[in-house]
Amino acid sequence: MVQATWFASNLGLSLQQERKFHDFMLEFLQVADEERLGVFLEVLYAVWISRNELVFQNTQGTVDQTLRKASLLHPGPAMVPVPTHPARQHPTHWSRPAPGLYKINFDASVTKEGSGGFGFIARDVQAEVLAAACWHYGPVTTPTVAEALSMRWSMTLARDLGFRRVEFESDCLPLVEAWKQNGGCSFLDSIVRDCNFLLSNFEVFSLRFVRRTGNRAANALASLSFSFGEVVWIEEVPSQLIGLVQSDVLASVPSTSP
Repeated sequence: MVQATWFASNLGLSLQQERKFHDFMLEFLQVADEERLGVFLEVLYAVWISRNELVFQNTQGTVDQTLRKASLLHPGPAMVPVPTHPARQHPTHWSRPAPGLYKINFDASVTKEGSGGFGFIARDVQAEVLAAACWHYGPVTTPTVAEALSMRWSMTLARDLGFRRVEFESDCLPLVEAWKQNGGCSFLDSIVRDCNFLLSNFEVFSLRFVRRTGNRAANALASLSFSFGEVVWIEEVPSQLIGLVQSDVLASVPSTSP
């Protein structure tokens, strides 16, 4: 229902009143573009599949499972191949994104008591900070799960801030490997699948591993979350990060990727 409410409100429609499906469809067809119509039909088809499984196989699925079936029908964004070089497969410094894309670094920090905090920073090809954020999430089970939760939060935040063509970077290699495999049944895998579902919000998306020295700003923001709570900065960073951001710029070279 949350997904349906967001989908309808994004088109200026209301689900807060009773209405006939016929009337809803007439209004929907007047405002929906080709992409939204395609997504809507994919959801309807997934609902029909779930209905047939219930009727003929006595298998009752959840709303979340139905939405995942719909997401598998969607072509999704263009996945950008990350240029690799034998000597630079694991970058040690922050680098600028390719022209036309936004570089988003995210990280998680976990206290001895098991409380997780997240950090997020978005920059463009000029190395200008477009947004930074932190969030004190609360109890987490493992550091890797905290990293995955941080990625899901960062993708949602990037979507809400309007970033559609993005390069994500993480210093958690197990998370990056889990993203590539996109399988399994652990709690970590379920969060990764949630992230995969969010891909439909982006035109271009990639995720790569970077060493901690290339992810220092996001790590510092994650650490600040324990004292700051939940904060979003637009086109600036907290004073504690100014030096780190400047050193990232000095260490980076303009991207020559097409």
